[in-house]
Amino acid sequence: MQKSRIKLHSNVPVILANGIFPKHDMCLDILRNAKILICTDGSANQLNSLPIKPTYIIGDLDSIDKCKTFNSKIIHDKSQDNTDLEKAIEWIYSEGYRDVIILGATGLREDMSLINQFLIFKYFKKINITTVTDHFTISCIKGEKEIDSFENQLVSLIPENRAIVSSKGLKFELEKANISIDGKTISNKSKKNKFKITSSEKLLVFQSHK
Repeated sequence: MQKSRIKLHSNVPVILANGIFPKHDMCLDILRNAKILICTDGSANQLNSLPIKPTYIIGDLDSIDKCKTFNSKIIHDKSQDNTDLEKAIEWIYSEGYRDVIILGATGLREDMSLINQFLIFKYFKKINITTVTDHFTISCIKGEKEIDSFENQLVSLIPENRAIVSSKGLKFELEKANISIDGKTISNKSKKNKFKITSSEKLLVFQSHK
């Protein structure tokens, strides 16, 4: 059994994507404490007025404000075959990192918000992605995993396709349930400070903030 691998305030790289700028205290705390902060192109514009500077700016640079000055390393990737967020993930992987936190991955465009969540599935075997929004922490599991939680935390489970899932520590327990993306496994709740999930296939776990 694997335990939750990522610690939100360790030396894990942080990507700020070009969605809605985060406002939740958890997100802002992650931004302030990031040792390595990577902006995907236009997201750097949102940081320019704050006392937070990106370490790197990655992308095709078609959205960055040319009138602003950034004291950051620029990684110019003009490929149109993937998104700027995917370019950032690929670069982080090439640098030897195997964990990453993503902020700003939702809002503004629903198509991009959805694709950004699919990237967690796509890179599951290569890199452990945790997306943190103003409402949820989103991670991906397969197999058995014990996850830190708190009483009455909202927990939603969304599989990539179909999956056989069991749980321990949730209000509405699952016992080898054959689940799909029909919405029947959203809005569950944690009973204590941990819960356990076993899944036959890749599964997104949404956990609400306090």
